[in-house]
Amino acid sequence: IRLSEEGKQPIILDTRKSEAYEKLPLKIPGSVRLSPEELESGTAGLEMDVNRPVVAYCT
Repeated sequence: IRLSEEGKQPIILDTRKSEAYEKLPLKIPGSVRLSPEELESGTAGLEMDVNRPVVAYCT
């Protein structure tokens, strides 16, 4: 929230395990879904603005 208030719109990665992602109703608007397994292989395939901060949300 603080980053947004400072005008630095972060890229939010939702990296929860598949079970948690499917079971819990919480979805962060605008977030990018990336499973832990996909995260291990890197984020090179994602189109991300390198000038924006990245925040990962996990459980």
